[in-house]
Amino acid sequence: MKKTTHLLVLAACGTLPNCNTILPAPATSGGNGPVQAPASLAGATISIQGGDTIRMKTATSGTVNSVAADSITYRPRGKKADLSYAYMEGSGRRITTYALSGNENYEGPNPPATITFTSKKGNTYKGLLNGYLIDGGWQTTHAAYKNTPVTITAKSQN
Repeated sequence: MKKTTHLLVLAACGTLPNCNTILPAPATSGGNGPVQAPASLAGATISIQGGDTIRMKTATSGTVNSVAADSITYRPRGKKADLSYAYMEGSGRRITTYALSGNENYEGPNPPATITFTSKKGNTYKGLLNGYLIDGGWQTTHAAYKNTPVTITAKSQN
């Protein structure tokens, strides 16, 4: 008879009533341990469900929807990574600046959005994005990403 082990993680509840919060088990890569964020995004393609497609040139710069990005920041932190970028789109007389950040407010220093990696198969990573795409012209949220699926296909190491 095969013995099956299940992992259950309980959140620290302190004095909260009815607190038996169950957290998901750590993400794994085919049962081989936690999924670690890629060390670099050089040459990668990032696809956000319902949002931008980013084609990276180097680990810190790339293009967003074929428009040159002003800045892209990527910082891996274990199974999570910080991601932020800004770019401009122009149509006729109007130029709009968009920015991905962890804050829905365009003003002031904005923290980066966060990707939590959930799986890895070959050179493709899947994760969940939490952050906001801000329209700088109107100073409003253009899109809110709450556990939005994101796929990162790293450049092959050939």
